[in-house]
Amino acid sequence: MGHNRIPDIAALVEETIAAKRPVRTLQISQNISFSEEERTGAEWSTTPPDSAVAAAFACKLQAAIDVPVAVVVAAWGSSSLEGWMPAALTEELPHFAAMMEDHLADTTITDMIIAANAGTPTITNYSKDPKENAQLTKKHRAANIYARTRPNMLYNAMLHPIIPMAAQGMVYYQGEANTRSTEDMLQYSTSQRAWLELLRKRTGRDDWRFLSVMLPGFARSPNVDLEAVDITTWSTMRDHQLKILELPHTAVACTIDLGDAKDIHPKDKFPIGERLALLARRDTCGETGLLAQGPTFAGMKKEGSSITVQFDHAKGLSTSDGESPKAFWVSDGDNQWYRAGARIEGEAIILTAPEGITPKHARYAFAAKPVVNLINEAGLPAYPFTTD
Repeated sequence: MGHNRIPDIAALVEETIAAKRPVRTLQISQNISFSEEERTGAEWSTTPPDSAVAAAFACKLQAAIDVPVAVVVAAWGSSSLEGWMPAALTEELPHFAAMMEDHLADTTITDMIIAANAGTPTITNYSKDPKENAQLTKKHRAANIYARTRPNMLYNAMLHPIIPMAAQGMVYYQGEANTRSTEDMLQYSTSQRAWLELLRKRTGRDDWRFLSVMLPGFARSPNVDLEAVDITTWSTMRDHQLKILELPHTAVACTIDLGDAKDIHPKDKFPIGERLALLARRDTCGETGLLAQGPTFAGMKKEGSSITVQFDHAKGLSTSDGESPKAFWVSDGDNQWYRAGARIEGEAIILTAPEGITPKHARYAFAAKPVVNLINEAGLPAYPFTTD
């Protein structure tokens, strides 16, 4: 999404340009290839990127650290994680191997892509302008949509040519295309971990930073209960996105308080860029004493009908609206979940189960688009969790 569609980010970009702050952008051309390329189309700019999240991230980071910041933007809407994967991962990921086999065997679609581009197996000169895009032939547009949702081809054309690079790491905001089924979401953490480990190997840096963005609130279907515990919603995807934290030099920006139940492309991008910048300041720039993320689950203690949940990053634990903490649920182990009463005690939450329930597990914000209010003194939202 372009930053000009988000007023607060557009204003931030204008302020950055007017103040002549050094934010630079290398925009990688949107393209695909059936094999790993050594060169790619790209263009340097002396202004912040068009991408809303990238612009907010770069401008907020530069303003905080007061040194030149450059971002390399390689992105394409509707793409899946598998689209950015090198073919070498077929040896490690059976589902990816099956996807690649089907993809390469589909010669009809391959021929369509080639024919739509004057004999070359690439998609070039794609325009985000609806008026310009409308001028593309129906064949070209169909090929374009297909190409950017296929496995491996974005990696070949847009990522492989710039690896290794002299960059501190990557900001990764993707996941929607991998939520088509519960099985896809359950596979995600394994795939993302294998992908990042291989990227680090190819960059030659085990400490290559990886800042990911959690998927915000959204209803996958109009009939979904936005606040109920439900593993078929994006709650499962968020849980698997957080598993990347098992690897060192990783962080995830929490967006559980953001999103739009009816719009998969929500407009509240400014906080995402701002939170990513905080994580970069702490983890990459080494800024000490910075509260850069919201409260995270640290452990729990069960006692009768209550559970005490401990948190890290919970200095000044409170609620954004002054009410009791919301979105907590407990289970007695039979996979039935019940809303829990919750109160703050220091940097912990005391959960109380309904009468007759002896809780064994707890969940927080494990729903499609839960109403949440738990924050720390920096105003950053608590991360979702489940203990079962």
